[in-house]
Amino acid sequence: MVVMAEPIMESILGIEISENAVKLIQRSLVTQTIDVVHSEPLSPDLSAKPAYLAEVFRKILKQYRRQLKTKNAVVSIPSYMSFVSIVPIDPEDSDIDSQVEWEIEQQSVGKPGNSLNFDYTELTDYQPVSIGEGPNAGDSDAENIGAVQEKASHKYYLAAGASRERIEAITNALKKAKVRPLIMDVDILALANVFEFSYPEDQLEFIGIIHVSADKVSAILVRNGTYVDSFIRVVLNQGDIAGLKKLGQSIQREFENRASKSIGGGVVKKIMLAGENVLNAGYREALSSGFSKPVEVLDPFRRITIQAKIEKNVSQLGPAFAVVVGLTLRTPDGAGDD
Repeated sequence: MVVMAEPIMESILGIEISENAVKLIQRSLVTQTIDVVHSEPLSPDLSAKPAYLAEVFRKILKQYRRQLKTKNAVVSIPSYMSFVSIVPIDPEDSDIDSQVEWEIEQQSVGKPGNSLNFDYTELTDYQPVSIGEGPNAGDSDAENIGAVQEKASHKYYLAAGASRERIEAITNALKKAKVRPLIMDVDILALANVFEFSYPEDQLEFIGIIHVSADKVSAILVRNGTYVDSFIRVVLNQGDIAGLKKLGQSIQREFENRASKSIGGGVVKKIMLAGENVLNAGYREALSSGFSKPVEVLDPFRRITIQAKIEKNVSQLGPAFAVVVGLTLRTPDGAGDD
């Protein structure tokens, strides 16, 4: 859930790292204004290499050295390289860390010998989805990223993270460029953040949010501003109109299935689209043709002001910056600025 804390820092950077691009936004925590927006293409075969990433970050920081007011950053981890899981814990169990870690290790990211970096938060209003446990965000064809089977009298925790090796590759690259990563967050959770902040009128409904970038479709179901479930699909042929329609139909069925099996049931009110691929009208229309639910393009700038001198260039690109705007809403408490 997004908490707009008192601005201890004056500004925060959001940095989204995907396999084909780095996106950076600077948001003022005093004026709530975005004053730097940048997208830098990455070479997919080099995007996981710290030295290459560090050089990209140095280039960006040099380009905006006069505009940047901070090097404190909230940074994304791609969902296909991470995990998100709802973990049920017996309320009498005092060792929550061990229980969460054990649950995670049973899933694909937690293979033997694969050290993990993870964090978790209690979901006080969580309504379980009773469809059984499934694979995690690390599976490109995952049916579930982290649904859990309904268990009575349990506390539920939202756990997220990635392999320590992947985290260190990103943080080392940032530190070499003199960027200070304060928080690492999975990209689909940043989507939930920006939706909650931008669309308060829809918080009581089941909403499906889809982020399409390159050949990856990350889908998250939210309600009451809270993560319910998520999954990933791979687009094999982005120019296949019939295939995109079938993909849309499949995604909506999955959303509906998971919403109906939550406690009390429910239906998906609408589907929100984000990611650079939805800027392509043909792609967006082909995918949307598979939905019978209302479809809306997510506008991350809906309740955040963009500095006038850059607004004209970026306001129409909102869907591509949904994740990185959501990252800037994860302001850490107690963090100091340079």
